[in-house]
Amino acid sequence: MTEHQTLLLDNDDENTPQPLDSDISGLEKYVWPQTLAEMVDVIESRLSREKDIKSEQANRLAKIVVFEIAQYFGGRPVYLPMGKRIEQALRDQDIWRDFTGDNIDRLIKKYKLSHQSIRDAIQRQRLIETAKVQRSLISE
Repeated sequence: MTEHQTLLLDNDDENTPQPLDSDISGLEKYVWPQTLAEMVDVIESRLSREKDIKSEQANRLAKIVVFEIAQYFGGRPVYLPMGKRIEQALRDQDIWRDFTGDNIDRLIKKYKLSHQSIRDAIQRQRLIETAKVQRSLISE
């Protein structure tokens, strides 16, 4: 035990900070470890259904993905849409990725959407990309 930890333990004042390990003995009662485990399970299960990914690889990759998500979003409340909303958001990302500036007719055929729907998807993604760039400029 370090001198700092000893000083903390010797002080009976209830307002004095205590060593971290005194507060985490019942960690399993918190929601986030279960949520992280569920995320690993979901990602591992999905990866395991791919024919080229073995079970051990799926588990390792799932943990890597969850770690990266936690590193990026950790400490922030995050909303994840379901159903049609997530499908549309992911489709919009695909449309944006495929968009070259002059291929709307090809995108209409590929995604079986109207001209206006393709334009709307591109506009939504353009706004998202602009916000990303602006955030990175502000944080520099």
